[in-house]
Amino acid sequence: MKRLPDWELRLSDLVGQRLAEPFTWGANDCVLFAADGIAAMTGIDPVADLRGQWACRGEAVRVIARLGGLPDAVAALGLESVAPLFAQRGDLVLHRRDGTDALALCLGNQLAGPSDSGLLFFGLENGVQAWRVG
Repeated sequence: MKRLPDWELRLSDLVGQRLAEPFTWGANDCVLFAADGIAAMTGIDPVADLRGQWACRGEAVRVIARLGGLPDAVAALGLESVAPLFAQRGDLVLHRRDGTDALALCLGNQLAGPSDSGLLFFGLENGVQAWRVG
């Protein structure tokens, strides 16, 4: 998976579009936000075959469990694993939110992920695992 020449603009556009969009299972949850980020940067939707398979937390948990959990699902994409503090703009970062694994996009010195009130921004030090995109 290679980043497109204008990946930074595409990532910025995605973040701008999602700033006020609330978390919604199956539309703007952490997995789909991360996948939309990858698609924006590379032109490849890594979860095209999974879209539409969940509309609530329980369904999402079942689908992700079938894939071995978030870390295994991301690893299956063939992305290089890096220490969270070495994540760079556009990389995926796994963090724990309310005791649950969640994905976020690295925007440089902070992470972004969907929340009930739109995008939530928080420090890179909250990362547990990270993967280089492109």
